[in-house]
Amino acid sequence: AEQAGLDHLDRRHADLETRTISALAASNDGLAESGAAAIAELENEREVRRATVQSLGEKTLRMRVSVERAHRRIIDLNQGMISARAIDAERKAQSRLVRSIGHSASLNDAEELLARIKGASDPFEEAGILDEIDGELRHDAIRDRLADAGHGPAVKVCARDVLERMKTIN
Repeated sequence: AEQAGLDHLDRRHADLETRTISALAASNDGLAESGAAAIAELENEREVRRATVQSLGEKTLRMRVSVERAHRRIIDLNQGMISARAIDAERKAQSRLVRSIGHSASLNDAEELLARIKGASDPFEEAGILDEIDGELRHDAIRDRLADAGHGPAVKVCARDVLERMKTIN
């Protein structure tokens, strides 16, 4: 709203300036002085509004940073909660394992069972490996490496491209 008010002031200022210049050209000094006084008031008000817009922008930026920091903290807390649940589930499983094995089974058998459970393959890791193999079979990986080395157009946008684009804008 402040920015819209500032834009409106700029339009009023430009209109009054044009009219005051016209009054000066017509040698109507009384009207030109009134126009100049009004322009001076608008310029003062414009500076106050510009400071307000800048201040609000800075406050908005600080609030955005605070919200992003809180969001990252919530994500970290959620990850911690997931880890805590996993640790709790593992402890409960170990407890049940000890009860189910009972006192008659050896500790070696229990350790072997735990090692097998922990050593089981990770389905996410397997999926990543399969995707990588699939990419190699489709020759996407070599195409990406060739493009990264500067042979042919880029396949993906990289940080260097973004920086170069931003430098040309400024």
